Amino acid sequence: MSEISLGYYQTFDCDLVDPLVSTKWSGFLDGLDNYLTWLNVTDDKRKIAELFHHAGREISMIYKSMPPNELVNDTTQSTLFLMLNQRISTKH
Repeated sequence: MSEISLGYYQTFDCDLVDPLVSTKWSGFLDGLDNYLTWLNVTDDKRKIAELFHHAGREISMIYKSMPPNELVNDTTQSTLFLMLNQRISTKH
């Protein structure tokens, strides 16, 4: 029986005092999007679950700190990426 490797995608190091964190975040999101495309993940809920799995605790805490009107259950992956990107960019 042969095994198929699903590959590996790194976790994001969300060092908010790093002046390049928003640039690193953008690169991380681009890479994650490519990784999910490679895995043929098309469902937004699965993409969001992968985002939180790979993004780490700091990103989850930023997400949970957002006002309730910004947290929508049917948020698309691209909208969530933009919302988190704005939050990370404003931390500096």
